Amino acid sequence: AASPTPHAEILEVAKQILAAKGVTLDIQVYNDYVVPNTVVDDGTVTANYFQHLPYLEDFNQMFCQIYEATGVKPQIFRFPGGSVNSYNVGIHQQLIAEMTRRGFVYFDWNVANGDAVFSKIQPSSTLTANALKGVGTARRAIILMHDSSAKTTTVEALPAIIEGYLEAGYSFAALTPSTRSVTFSYLD
Repeated sequence: AASPTPHAEILEVAKQILAAKGVTLDIQVYNDYVVPNTVVDDGTVTANYFQHLPYLEDFNQMFCQIYEATGVKPQIFRFPGGSVNSYNVGIHQQLIAEMTRRGFVYFDWNVANGDAVFSKIQPSSTLTANALKGVGTARRAIILMHDSSAKTTTVEALPAIIEGYLEAGYSFAALTPSTRSVTFSYLD
């Protein structure tokens, strides 16, 4: 289940790439925030791509819903704002330890397209240039991009970002618990 903008647009980009690899992605677009929950709850849809819940308190609830709806236990996640940020100063080690204790692998990022840095929407060419700075500097790139409805140029930049990395010899793969994680460093 996806909201129309930008979630469904992002999934459309992924759908084309997956189709070339023989994978079918069925995108169900909903214009409200009630039906997506009910179709996940009843098993009609296996993933809900719009939820943003307060973190640790609701994390387990969302985990259980995903597991009940799909039969798959989520194992990877990204902290909002990254594992070390201004919101969790002083407690980031405890949060990381708790999520690790629960059996999760977390990912930060080593490349960002910059779509959240400025209050003004950046042109897709700027986002592409920012994301492509990782080419040649990172052997593996985990690129931070955001998916709010205000980030319209993020979706526009995706094809050029993907093409740029492919042309540079990178490949794309799903993150799994066995993928070597990219994490931030901290000095405490």
